[in-house]
Amino acid sequence: KEVDAITGEKGEGEAAPQLQDTDERKKHRGGSKQDPEPSQDYKHQNHGSTQSNQSGGMMMQESSAQAGDGENTGVIADEATYSPGGDSDDTTLAPEDEDVLDEPAPFNSLATVRAKFQDALGEWLGTTIFIAIGVSSNLAVATGESQHPGIYQNMYWGWGLAVMLGIYISGGSSGAHLNPAISIALWIYRGFPARKLPTFIIFQALGAFTGGLIAIAIYRDAILYNDGGLIGSSRGIQIYTQPKEYVAPATAFFTEFAGTAILTCSILALGDDSNSPPGAGMHAFIIGLLTIVLVMSLGSNTGGCFNPVRDFGPRLAAMAMGYGTEIFTAYHNWWIWGAWGATISGGLTGGVLYDVCVFKGGESPVNYTPKKWQGKTNEGRLNVLQMFRQHTQARNLETAMEKGEVENGGS
Repeated sequence: KEVDAITGEKGEGEAAPQLQDTDERKKHRGGSKQDPEPSQDYKHQNHGSTQSNQSGGMMMQESSAQAGDGENTGVIADEATYSPGGDSDDTTLAPEDEDVLDEPAPFNSLATVRAKFQDALGEWLGTTIFIAIGVSSNLAVATGESQHPGIYQNMYWGWGLAVMLGIYISGGSSGAHLNPAISIALWIYRGFPARKLPTFIIFQALGAFTGGLIAIAIYRDAILYNDGGLIGSSRGIQIYTQPKEYVAPATAFFTEFAGTAILTCSILALGDDSNSPPGAGMHAFIIGLLTIVLVMSLGSNTGGCFNPVRDFGPRLAAMAMGYGTEIFTAYHNWWIWGAWGATISGGLTGGVLYDVCVFKGGESPVNYTPKKWQGKTNEGRLNVLQMFRQHTQARNLETAMEKGEVENGGS
């Protein structure tokens, strides 16, 4: 009969050797888990992203997942990792083999893939749900028979609750940024790893594209019924964002700039434990309400983007579903300088305003010492040298940093 490697019990016959009831066994048995050591890196949340303020003012996390060595390894993937002896079918362990428990292997190939790509998958799924519900809210109003002014409340609440759901869905795996402007702000002001930034932005855009496809597929018949075709200047505007014809470009830019600045400033405040953070599990709800307020108050001029992929993904999906390429040149190529330029610059401005006026943590560049500034500059030089394959110079600089001849970023 097979022997349970954790309990040492046999179905029949001789009892198997009993293993010591170690912490490792408890952990992999799913019984009394020990809390992981707090990391010196951060997990972040988004479009609401939230951050986890660990020691020294580090960032606070909306979900129960813990960060380790700068990696966002979610609870789900961690718990799906225990198979004594790797892929072997023999689960019998002798006492001297007990150390195999220190190196758990994934249950199956899915757990391996999920653990490796959990950040990307989390951002993709959260953004997909968020965009699908939000764009569907717009199209439900635009294609509906009732055009009473009060019906627009459905759009506002639809976007806010969509953001909330996106955060709850992906918060434990990726931190639920769901917004490149937030990811970039967290990289600049909260030490979010630069190596993860491209992956986050790419999968946020893919998620927005997928969500846009879902919404258009659901409402395509209604759009055709109302417009007689796929016309970008009609109900197609509800899929992406575009300023109204009478709004000046400068006003449109400033609207998105100000809205994203308020969004980023508020998110950093929610994640600051030295300020007045909300209770556990409330961050997604509050950020959803924040989104409703922003769309209600600032959405009239431009459609309320405040997130580059909220415009780019659905716009790309609209073109894929039959809208013409002119939707990318509309309003003086708005999608470039408005949806991307205004939101990212607004996010950076909101971050620096909060850190200058309120934040006390040492991870923000605003609070760096001169010595740390020098170290971060050297780290930046090293990254550039490595990027352009200047290996000899990069090795020399890295050696000098290790020997303390020049400052490093951890100073």
